[in-house]
Amino acid sequence: MIILKVREQGRKNKMSFWDSKKIKKTRKPHRCEYCGAEIPVGSSCDNEVGTFEGDFNNYYLCNRCLVFMDLYRDASNGDELGGIDDEIFDCGILDCPKCGSYRHMNTEWADDMQSIDLTCSDCGEDYTVDISLEALEKIWEEK
Repeated sequence: MIILKVREQGRKNKMSFWDSKKIKKTRKPHRCEYCGAEIPVGSSCDNEVGTFEGDFNNYYLCNRCLVFMDLYRDASNGDELGGIDDEIFDCGILDCPKCGSYRHMNTEWADDMQSIDLTCSDCGEDYTVDISLEALEKIWEEK
């Protein structure tokens, strides 16, 4: 467990902590905080618990999202993910190739977290988007 002493603006010193535990087998179903997928009974996952900026957090992350987060954290030289998901949405890579819409009714991540299968809400087009580091770096270089 990590314990940090944090001084918040206008407040006295406050203790903050963060703990990440690897769960080998869940006893009940949970929902992944990052992708929203169900983590079924008997699955492994991470349980993140702690306070951040004065707010208490307790959530679970599925193994696919842990891989995704590690890949992109490594690519950003150890920086936190921050707005990586916003950057993915904002760059237009997820837009429908047929009609250009950014709205999706089905989203399914590949097991390796390198691509996403999507269904457009507007035209019904099914398509796959490559979100590997190489694909994203190419798009960001063009910006």
